[in-house]
Amino acid sequence: MQNSSEQYYNESTKTMNLSGVIPKNTGEFKLSIPTDCECLHLDNNGLKQLSNNLPEGLKVLSASGNLIESIPKLPEGITHLILSNNKISKVENVPSTCVYLDMRYNKVSSLDLSNSKLKTLKLNFNSLKTFTQNTLPETLEHLEVTNNSLSDVKNLPNAIKLLNLSNNSITKVTSLPSELEKLVLINNKVLKLDGLVFPEKLTEIEIEYNYLEAIPTNLPKSLKGLFLDHNKISVLNNCPEELETLSCDSNQVHTVEKLPENLLELHISNNQLTSLKKLPNTIEDLHAKSNLLRELKHIPKECGTLDVRNNLIETVKVTKCFKNLRDLSILGNNIKDVDSLIYKLNRLEVLSDIIPEEDSSDSESEIDFDNLSDNMSENLSDGSDIDPRLLDEDMMDHEGEVTSDDILNFSKKLKKSKSSKKDKKGKKDKKQNVKQKVGAKKS
Repeated sequence: MQNSSEQYYNESTKTMNLSGVIPKNTGEFKLSIPTDCECLHLDNNGLKQLSNNLPEGLKVLSASGNLIESIPKLPEGITHLILSNNKISKVENVPSTCVYLDMRYNKVSSLDLSNSKLKTLKLNFNSLKTFTQNTLPETLEHLEVTNNSLSDVKNLPNAIKLLNLSNNSITKVTSLPSELEKLVLINNKVLKLDGLVFPEKLTEIEIEYNYLEAIPTNLPKSLKGLFLDHNKISVLNNCPEELETLSCDSNQVHTVEKLPENLLELHISNNQLTSLKKLPNTIEDLHAKSNLLRELKHIPKECGTLDVRNNLIETVKVTKCFKNLRDLSILGNNIKDVDSLIYKLNRLEVLSDIIPEEDSSDSESEIDFDNLSDNMSENLSDGSDIDPRLLDEDMMDHEGEVTSDDILNFSKKLKKSKSSKKDKKGKKDKKQNVKQKVGAKKS
């Protein structure tokens, strides 16, 4: 039997890969493993149990996609243990040297890990209802328990930095780990978080698809990203002063009371806003489509990307606060004087979704700045009036008619801008932005 298994062993890496090799009708593990083997893969073999005679020097053991119902005593040297997609109901006998344990897609309903030294534990898609006291190791830093049956958050080790409890039935958060940096509670039944003591190091909260009616009043000063999409929030307030990204898409927001002066990115689409007043001037990315906006006049002075599609906008009053706008999406409104709007917004690099294209599968259209001067000339020859405030920032307050020389200069300026700068196509990943910003500050 030794000879039949040697072909699967890599001596240089001390790795043996027997995934899908063992006949599934036997359900047994009989192949001999070299005594110096450090990494063993037994995935997708239909195994009903693991061998009690594994090499003592083993460090990595992967046996996913089998029929294993319990964890036997394993060599103490194992640091990484992957047993996902099995039929295990109790997590026990984890070696004290193990720092990474993957138990996703099992039938786990109980844990005995208090004596382990785990740092990462993945228990997604199991049957856990609660965490009793002292069931998890104090060394744990990364915990994922999505798609279980949890109803409360409590009895968690303080060392946890990342906690993902999405897709449960959580209605209450009793306590959080003191070292927590990121909390993910997407798709639960949370009504409120008032009264909860938030960790001082928490930088990101994702609590989309819950039942929050208001932004919690006691959020930590350290918070950089707050994601509250698909709740029942009606008023924007209570945000910590250092917050940089706020996402409240698909709520019931009709009022902005106060937002942090350091806010850089705001997602407020699918709400009931009638105005963009009272927004901090620091906002660079503003997404406010599908609201009740009738006039576009006040936007943050630093705003570079603006999405106001599918509103009720009839007029756009271009003022000095538009001077940094580079990317505008405005399809699905009632704007009548489109040409005048294009002329005014002379600093744009991308003007998408302003005029729907007929007979096209592409829902977005962009202004062709290369041919814009020709369009302008045609308008002039027809006697059309052009708004005088279209050449650059210094002419925002200019009065009088625009000459053909002005148009020519404007056209040259647009072409030069387009050739020297890349289009900023595609929407930014707002959560990735938070991660990059926080990581940069840490470094």
